[in-house]
Amino acid sequence: MQIKTKNIFIIFLIPILLAMVGFGCKRSCSSSTGKVTKNEVTLTYWSLFTESEFIDPLIRAFSAQNPQIKINYKNFGNDYINYHREIIDALASGRGPDIWSVHHTWLTRDKNLIAPCPENVMNINDFKASFVDAAIDDNIIDGAIYGIPFSLDTLALFYNQDLFNQAHIVSPPGDWETFKEDVKMLVKQDEKGKISQAGTALGTAKNINRASDIVALLMMQNGAQMTDANKTSATFNASRQDQTGKSYVPGKEALNFYTEFASPKKAVYTWNPLSHYSIDAFTEGTLATMFSYSFHLPTVKLKAPNLSFKVSSMPQIAGNREVNFANYWTNVVSVKTKYPTEAWTFLAFMAKKENMQNFCSAAKRPPARRDLFNMFDNDPELSIFAHQILTARSWPRKDNDAADEIFEDMVEDIILGKKTTDESLNFAAAQVNQMMK
Repeated sequence: MQIKTKNIFIIFLIPILLAMVGFGCKRSCSSSTGKVTKNEVTLTYWSLFTESEFIDPLIRAFSAQNPQIKINYKNFGNDYINYHREIIDALASGRGPDIWSVHHTWLTRDKNLIAPCPENVMNINDFKASFVDAAIDDNIIDGAIYGIPFSLDTLALFYNQDLFNQAHIVSPPGDWETFKEDVKMLVKQDEKGKISQAGTALGTAKNINRASDIVALLMMQNGAQMTDANKTSATFNASRQDQTGKSYVPGKEALNFYTEFASPKKAVYTWNPLSHYSIDAFTEGTLATMFSYSFHLPTVKLKAPNLSFKVSSMPQIAGNREVNFANYWTNVVSVKTKYPTEAWTFLAFMAKKENMQNFCSAAKRPPARRDLFNMFDNDPELSIFAHQILTARSWPRKDNDAADEIFEDMVEDIILGKKTTDESLNFAAAQVNQMMK
């Protein structure tokens, strides 16, 4: 599920496709009357990371209630690069799907490719009452619903129980100051000063899974506003005032905190550019803690079946409001479909409490509905991720891949001494501004 590619071709093609859609079939061309048709209809649904065995039972249940509607589901597996390209090409040539899954960060960029949900299918008040805040912030655009997610993931702490036991650490840290003290107890160096056991994977970017998400989360936990209210320009480099009226730059403080773990001059030094990739180091047993999503649970278990590890909530800043980081896919309806009402009716059916619970239970994914946050309370791993959905947040960025690269370069420039923290932070903000245009 990790998104990290450079799709320059797609980035240049999207404006062309938007123009084609604009001069093609508008909503007024739709054969939909606003009511579900009684005629036979076939809808195509494209997604990825989701096996048909998790979707098919719900498709059958929907068809039992709507026998005139047939849904053909196609799973692209883990092929994110070709999936996005295929979507763009198919929509441009008029053979695209009626329903498709998009990463939540694509919504703003691809808005003109999407038909908003008719109010008679699901209205905004019902959406807000059902879904968590992160889903509301992302999927409601200009007063309309543009996507319906079935699940929502968050970053959490993965920790090696054996290494914690050896360091006499009784429980995982709940706040960052405790986390720093734990890291000092967990890190080990050999006689040459080389790190033989890392306390955590923080401080660099290229060898840490989802480093950009972790940095953004630290900024948000520290009070940074990632963009302006219009979601058109970056503000994570802006100063704010604390409760005493003192000015500070929360984004800078978060960046300094993050890079300390890769600074040999700091007491929490535990990671560097030569360290193994974070997931590999963790499964090798040489990394005590890492931060990742629930979708990496099977990866860790497959790579290291005998590894004694557990999952805990994401550390927070003591005394601050809880903030977690959302990463998820949502489902949209093509602006070119002949049957927008039928397509949205299916998505609304999938979003019902019982149906989402069945899907998430089968697929082992945290839900996107707020009233299902406790559905995994008997699961010591998934319950962590599910409970965090209520405090999950994200930040708008038109091109997630470009934002990842900007944030990674921001970190790397600091630890390699190419830029000061201020210079790197401001340069990254300027790049994000350019990307958001």
